[in-house]
Amino acid sequence: MGTIAKINFARGCQQLIAFKEEDNEIINEDESCLDQFADDADHFLIGLSKVIENQLEDRHLDMLMQSVPNFERIGDYATNLVELAQRLQAERVTFSENAQKELGLLCSAVHEILDITVDAFASNDNQKARLIEPLEETIDDMVMLLRDRHTKRLKNGTCSIGSGLVFMEALTHLERTADHCSAIAVMMLARNNEEI
Repeated sequence: MGTIAKINFARGCQQLIAFKEEDNEIINEDESCLDQFADDADHFLIGLSKVIENQLEDRHLDMLMQSVPNFERIGDYATNLVELAQRLQAERVTFSENAQKELGLLCSAVHEILDITVDAFASNDNQKARLIEPLEETIDDMVMLLRDRHTKRLKNGTCSIGSGLVFMEALTHLERTADHCSAIAVMMLARNNEEI
């Protein structure tokens, strides 16, 4: 699920920067797979919960049960980005050159946190999981800065209202994706640390 969500998210970002109608179908198909995987995983984990015999297994199960919806939600943000890209197309508006560059930088940061999250989760690596929260905080700072810069572009007329609203929504989706990565990391670390 993590790998599909990560790949689909990259596709969603790409649609915002260079829209290709034919890529929407692939993104939607993978989103459907993620939804099905989430349902299947939930059913399996609920069944598994009935045979858990100790606290360590119970904590691990909790981590898995809470990670499934986080990965699924990351996939949802990919389709949200596609919807924003379609809105740009329908309204025949584009981002300014500065907005495109900034969005590209933020997408790169989110790709990085997704890579680390999926890798940490797949390899059960708490050391890698510890890298996620500082990066998530950096992404929060980037989003705040980019919102401020974009507001200034809107005020001085270098960006249209239509593209400006899409840009702001895209920032929200990117920030929330990083938040879900942080939630997965916290759940991983909490398995072995009651204070977390």
